[in-house]
Amino acid sequence: MSVSDLKKLIELAQKALTIGDLERAKNCYLQYLSVQHDIKCVIALGNIFLQEKRPDEAYKLLKDESDLFSDDMLFKFYLKVLQERHFYIEAKQVSYLLGKPLAIEIVPIVGFDADKIMSDFHKLNIITQEDYIKLYSLDEETFIEFSKSLLLDPTTDFIVKATLCNDFIKLGVSKKINIRILGQMRFFVPADTSIFYQNSIYRYLISFLKHHYENNPSKLNLLVNEITIFCEVIFPCIELYITDADKFARCFIDYINGESDNINEYTKLLNDVYAELYRFNYNYKIKNN
Repeated sequence: MSVSDLKKLIELAQKALTIGDLERAKNCYLQYLSVQHDIKCVIALGNIFLQEKRPDEAYKLLKDESDLFSDDMLFKFYLKVLQERHFYIEAKQVSYLLGKPLAIEIVPIVGFDADKIMSDFHKLNIITQEDYIKLYSLDEETFIEFSKSLLLDPTTDFIVKATLCNDFIKLGVSKKINIRILGQMRFFVPADTSIFYQNSIYRYLISFLKHHYENNPSKLNLLVNEITIFCEVIFPCIELYITDADKFARCFIDYINGESDNINEYTKLLNDVYAELYRFNYNYKIKNN
């Protein structure tokens, strides 16, 4: 698509907006963004979603952005979307990250509606991202107390637990939080803990795999996914379970490849984690080819 064609799409979108044709304007912006990224178009499209009473779509649109903070217009629109969705928790996380209060009031959902959010969450067998982020509309005390109960519940999916821990870290919670990992009671202090993808042991393991499988990209991708899921099971206490990352990485590869003769202190951990994965029907273990 030529530059003139792209310019024409913007003109058509703006003309459609002047006559209230939101659908046509939306299609023009979507077509433009499928070819070229432009922050003003993202904001314009997001505003259309808000006019259509679809803040969830505006939120998804923004989450595709790699940086929501550098551009002032985009950041202000991001806060507007958080306000529309009542995402009080995410707003608190942004405030903690920036180290200052936000220039906009975001009101959480309280009372009966908040109780319904938590009750509905408990009833879910499969939890989607959209299901999870509804918890962001709770106030901070309610979110923390509800999340603490989920971290102690043996039926809570380990991915949900890992996500909750990350959210506690992003909130800067300074109190000790208890969590059940592999049937054992553990604890962590969120304010003193790195988020999952910044954990030093996890990063080392990924680096180790990339070095050893750089010539086998298909196997590398499978192993990266595998070790990510493995570490999520024991997060945020990865350091408690893996004290020698290099030795564990070699044991992990032997285990995956079916070379079980190499038994060491990590063999039990591997067996325990995969038993947990199977318990939640995550049959991720890679078969040796």
